[in-house]
Amino acid sequence: MQRGLDAAEVKTIYGALSKDLQSSVSRAGGPKALDAWKAANAESVLIKGQQDRLSKIIGVKGDVTAEKVFERISAMASSRQRADMESLLLARRALGDRAWNELGSGMIANMGRDAQGAFSAERFLGPNGYNRLSDGAKSVLFNPQHRQALDDIQTVSAAIKDRISQFENR
Repeated sequence: MQRGLDAAEVKTIYGALSKDLQSSVSRAGGPKALDAWKAANAESVLIKGQQDRLSKIIGVKGDVTAEKVFERISAMASSRQRADMESLLLARRALGDRAWNELGSGMIANMGRDAQGAFSAERFLGPNGYNRLSDGAKSVLFNPQHRQALDDIQTVSAAIKDRISQFENR
């Protein structure tokens, strides 16, 4: 025995109820009330969209591990196809400044380091390093001073990498 309604039925019922409610608001409160109701509905749609995007980061029940949240936010900042600036900005607002700064520090700590923690210019510039972040993400993730310092490290790392490969014995 099937329980519940299918999506088409729910959509039809929701549409009919919304239309009835709109009509009731208009009759009872006039144009001003109708405008307020429409504005509230638009805000509700916006908030629902934000909740859906945040649930992709922390899970529907907020039960995703901290490591997985870190990984998902890091993926949003990438310059590849997964870059998602809107969700990245939303995550920043949701976390607050202190937690966001901690997240940025964690990202910096991982860039250019191998499993033993040794820094390498090649790793820093590699596919999991600073270069994988989009320019927009760099501006969202780091304050201007940190961004400038990281850009400087990128420039120095590129120069070191070039010098090392220039003198490499093939």
